[in-house]
Amino acid sequence: GLDSNKLSTYTHYINFHNNRGADLVAALLDPARFETTFLSIIKSQYLLIVLDPNFEKTEDLTPTESSDIDQSSNVDEYPEVALRPGMSKDNYYKILTMLLEALANYNSPKKYLAVCITKTDTLKISSSDPWYLLERTFGQKIFRLFDNYRRVFNMEAFATSAAGYATIKGKSTPNFTHSINDHGKLLDSAHWRPINCAAPFFW
Repeated sequence: GLDSNKLSTYTHYINFHNNRGADLVAALLDPARFETTFLSIIKSQYLLIVLDPNFEKTEDLTPTESSDIDQSSNVDEYPEVALRPGMSKDNYYKILTMLLEALANYNSPKKYLAVCITKTDTLKISSSDPWYLLERTFGQKIFRLFDNYRRVFNMEAFATSAAGYATIKGKSTPNFTHSINDHGKLLDSAHWRPINCAAPFFW
């Protein structure tokens, strides 16, 4: 059994908001219309910014869909750009710029921003330095954007993987399937070892 004298007696209560990406984009494009989401973002002292390295690969955009976000029109409840399954690197940069500007303009105690590069098991490169990984994966423009705001916020980068790696036939391999029917499932669910996913919370 565990020695109860060595267990932590601290309890942490976290009010956690996990909005989908479309909510974030819509709130930045139209803060008045999506006020609840916008305020929950800019009033939070601790934020996890989860960057998907495959954001451009999710679906090819047609010429009409790839128009600049400043010219996007509203479709149903959301601005058009918020509902896109894929987004260009330029628009990704613009959304991140709008987010960081909104956070910096709100007068509040010093914020903590954990910049999480997710799905690192899908990348062709690896590094023990997550800032280097961010620059190599998302480009210098997005890297410099975050780097400039490190003077404004308490900011740290984290390289994470929800799937992690599994040892298959003696070889370490990303623990997810590539088949169309089982896409996203783990190869070895009995030995699931996520990488660095809790680190941003403890930081």
